[in-house]
Amino acid sequence: MNPAPDIATVRRQRLIGIGLMCLTVAFFACLDTTAKYLGQLMDPLEVATSHRMSDYWGRGAFDNLIGKLPEALAEDGVAVIVHLSFLSQERTARLLAANGLQARVVDLCVFEHRPDSDSRRRQIEHVERLSDAYHLKLGKEEAAVAYLLEVSAPGPVM
Repeated sequence: MNPAPDIATVRRQRLIGIGLMCLTVAFFACLDTTAKYLGQLMDPLEVATSHRMSDYWGRGAFDNLIGKLPEALAEDGVAVIVHLSFLSQERTARLLAANGLQARVVDLCVFEHRPDSDSRRRQIEHVERLSDAYHLKLGKEEAAVAYLLEVSAPGPVM
């Protein structure tokens, strides 16, 4: 049989446990406060998480959407999506063709665009240098174009 621990040992262990819990709560509160403080100082999109530049304009999400459309569309279904001029039209056309889809522009609008930081401006310039993506400069104002695309599988050839 194990001898029963004395009252002093039990009391000491209980106090150590309470002390460790208090320290854990204090450390969590400090880390939480630090994270919230840093979140006010830095744009989460600008924090480097890898060697690649951030995907501000959603190219990755747009490419994934196009890849899923053939499964999601009904036989003669149509998807309506918005394509920004910040995204390469050539790449979009290649992806649509590779997935057996076709698109036509059903509407467009020009909207004011003011990059709110130099890093975003550099990102736009970087993408525009590497592709046919673009934005407009109208005097001192900057603008972009949003295209409303109707995407479908090609119809039967007659």
